Amino acid sequence: MNPMKSPSKSSRPSILLVLAAGTFGCHGGAEDAAQAAPHGASPTKEPAATVIPHEWEASLVRLAPDVQASLNVQVVPARAEAMQKAVRRPAIVVLRPDRRAAVAAPVTGSIEPSAAGFPALGDEIERDQVLFLVSPQLSVERDLLTGPQALDVDLKELDLRLRLEEANGLRETARTALVAADRELDRARALVEANIVGSRRLDDARTIRDLAAVDVETAERRVGQLEAEEARPTTSVDAAEPMEVRAPIAGRLDGLTVRPGQVVPAGQEVLAIVDDTHPWLMVQLYASEPSSVDLSADVAVYGGVASDEPSIGSATPLVTPSPLAPPVGMVSRLYRLDADGTPRAPGERLFVDLPTKAAQNATVIPWSSLIFDAHGGIWVYEEKGPHEFRRRAIRFLERNGDLAWVSEELGAGTPVVATGAYELFAIEFGGGGH
Repeated sequence: MNPMKSPSKSSRPSILLVLAAGTFGCHGGAEDAAQAAPHGASPTKEPAATVIPHEWEASLVRLAPDVQASLNVQVVPARAEAMQKAVRRPAIVVLRPDRRAAVAAPVTGSIEPSAAGFPALGDEIERDQVLFLVSPQLSVERDLLTGPQALDVDLKELDLRLRLEEANGLRETARTALVAADRELDRARALVEANIVGSRRLDDARTIRDLAAVDVETAERRVGQLEAEEARPTTSVDAAEPMEVRAPIAGRLDGLTVRPGQVVPAGQEVLAIVDDTHPWLMVQLYASEPSSVDLSADVAVYGGVASDEPSIGSATPLVTPSPLAPPVGMVSRLYRLDADGTPRAPGERLFVDLPTKAAQNATVIPWSSLIFDAHGGIWVYEEKGPHEFRRRAIRFLERNGDLAWVSEELGAGTPVVATGAYELFAIEFGGGGH
C-alpha cells in the first residue's frame, strides 16, 4: 500500500474548498461572509460541504447536516474479531455410490421391449418401472447334445454355481456391515441425545448406514437373479414366458448397451440408472495441507475462483472414503453438497473455501467502507466529530463476503463510514474514486 502523500505546506491552499450546488468554490467561512455582507443583508448560508486542509493528515471533510442526510452517509463502529483465513480449492461433483444401480440380464435370452416401449438414454425412470423383457433362450435335450456341447453346458452350470456362491458371500458380508452400521447409528443417536457429541456424528453414521443398506439390497437382488437362473431347467424344450426387468431405483437412464432383439448372456450389465439429485463433492488437497486446514467444518461452495464470486451453497464433510483415487501427492475429502438446487452433473468443477486452523487478530469493517485509489492506496473515512470525516489509510487483509478484515491499527470501536465513502472521496478531490 502506498498512502497518498499530502501536498507540502508551501503548495497547500490556505483557503477553504467549498462544495455548493454540485461545484467546488472558494469561501472564507460563515462568520467572514456575515461580516462582509452589506448592512441589512442576511448572512451567507452555511456551505453544503467544506474541505479543510491539514499540515500532515488528510483533509477534513465537513458536511452540512442536510447534505449528509441527502448523501445517506452512514457510520458504523469497527469491531475486533479473530480472523480465520480460508484457502480456495477445486472440488469435483461426484455421484453418490448408492445413487447408481446397474441392471443385468437375469437369464440368457433375447431382449424385447415392454408394453411402454424400449427406454432411451437420458429417460427419467421411476422405481419399479418395467424397463424391458428377456425371453429365455430354449435349450435342447441333453441326450441330443454332442460331447463338446454337453461339456459346454456343464461348464456353464459350474460357472453359475460359482457365481451364486460368490453372490451369497457378498450378501453375507453386506448384511454384517449393515448390522454394524445399525449399531453405530443407535450409538451415535444416544450420544447426541446425551449432548456428548455433535449432530455431525449422527449424520455420518446415518450416511454409512444408508450405503450399507444399498449394498444389501444390491446383493439380495443379484442372488435372486442367479437363483432364478439356476432353477430354470437347462434342457427343457417347453416354452418360457418373457421375464420382466424392473428399475431398482428412480433416476436417469445412463449407459444403455443393448437393443431389442439382441441376445445377451445371464449376468451381463445392460444398462445403468443414476440419481444425481443429491451429489457429493470431492475436494483434492496437497498431502501437506490436511494438517493446516479444518476438515471438520462446513465449507462455502462457489462456482468460480474469483474472490468476489457469490456463494452457491454449502457442503458438509463426510467420513466415507472417496470413490475416486486422487493423483500422486494428493489426498481427497468428500462433502455432501447443499447447493441452490441447480442440477450438477458428475465431473462438474466447483470451488470450496476451506478454513485454516490458525487464527489472526484483525478488525472487521464493511466492505463498502474501503476506497481504492489510482495509486494502490486503500482508505476509509473515519468520523472525527459531528458531520466531520477524515480519510485514513488502512492495511487490507482479506474479504469475507460483505465484510473486510483489516489490520488492528484501525482499532475496535473506531467509527467508519459504511455508506457514502466514495461520495466523500469525490467531495475531497473533486472527482471519483478508482
